[in-house]
Amino acid sequence: MEISFRPEKAREKLPGRGGAPLSQVAGGERFASLLQHKLQAGQSLEEQLLAIDEQANRLATLRTMEELVRYRERVKAFLQTVLQRALAVETVQVQERRRIRQYRLVQQVDELLLKLASEVLEKEIPRLAILSRLDQIRGLLVNLST
Repeated sequence: MEISFRPEKAREKLPGRGGAPLSQVAGGERFASLLQHKLQAGQSLEEQLLAIDEQANRLATLRTMEELVRYRERVKAFLQTVLQRALAVETVQVQERRRIRQYRLVQQVDELLLKLASEVLEKEIPRLAILSRLDQIRGLLVNLST
């Protein structure tokens, strides 16, 4: 038995080859949209990190409560975005002795996003500590004034 290999014929049979664009192949649109979503998500995180750095610089120079609030909001929004993308919650029902119990399992979906969040937090911890102290002092001053 003789086997002959013809690369040009093999390429014609592959999806996305032989005149059919990849987006018309079954599953090609889903992959393309998933890839586009991942690229946009990465750009969004980068934009949020740049906004956090810019706000930190403004806070360092101006040192007003408005700048402090904006800084905290941006850090909070970044962490929420990362955690929403990085963790998935799965509910599991287990029947034990006539009772049904529900357990929620949190699974790490994307470890790189979690590492990124921890690196950002490590970088921002000194600033956040100062900001929390400023916020505590402000709260005490508000309590004294009322």
